[in-house]
Amino acid sequence: MSFNFAPPGQEEAAATPAPAEDAPSGPLTAAQRLAALKAKLAVARKTNHKAVVEEDRREKLGPEGLRDESKQKSYERQKKEVRRPRPLSARRATCLHRPPP
Repeated sequence: MSFNFAPPGQEEAAATPAPAEDAPSGPLTAAQRLAALKAKLAVARKTNHKAVVEEDRREKLGPEGLRDESKQKSYERQKKEVRRPRPLSARRATCLHRPPP
């Protein structure tokens, strides 16, 4: 049984940990290895929890709920795009800001 979980697209990043800048060049002590392992487990636990919560949400909504949610998000995105103010053209600017007579 393997517990090495990484979200899709992040397998490479999870497989190669970033080297620490202040890491000693010699072998790590037992305490340092334990601290590194605990940090790695904490990251894995947090990632797994997010995946489980998302999976549970999808199961509770069901296929129809997911479709409705997708439609709602699409509608809100389109609504935001419509509400963006258009830049003023030179003609519109002159019409809106006429100098007083």
